[in-house]
Amino acid sequence: MTSYALDMKSIIYTMALCFVLHSCQNSGEIHPKIEGGLKIVNRYYDIGRLHATNDTLAFTVFSYNLENVGTSDIVIDGVDLSCGCLSIDSVPDVIPVESKREITGRIKLKGLKGHVSKSMFLNFNGNNTVLLRVVGEVR
Repeated sequence: MTSYALDMKSIIYTMALCFVLHSCQNSGEIHPKIEGGLKIVNRYYDIGRLHATNDTLAFTVFSYNLENVGTSDIVIDGVDLSCGCLSIDSVPDVIPVESKREITGRIKLKGLKGHVSKSMFLNFNGNNTVLLRVVGEVR
């Protein structure tokens, strides 16, 4: 093999390694997500490890902090839920510029066991969507 072929092979292996390492990052998202002027500090709400035996713990609550870092008001169009175990208690209609608001909800634990990862889609300003997740473990 030529020196050029070895260099290209090294570059390809290095790029593949970088891709794999990037893919294995913590799914809890440490860095804030900003899309369409909406800042969400943590799109993954971790309920931790819960022991839900019988009906002693029927549900647990979750919340997401939202901040408008854009130049115009953000209009929340709605939240689409991935399953009947999720419900939304409060969601703002509008987030004014330089303001913070919160989405709160509940996840029913009955029937859930093992690793939990439930999705919600926050729709805003007519054509923007952000994926939110509730994750954890139920024993």
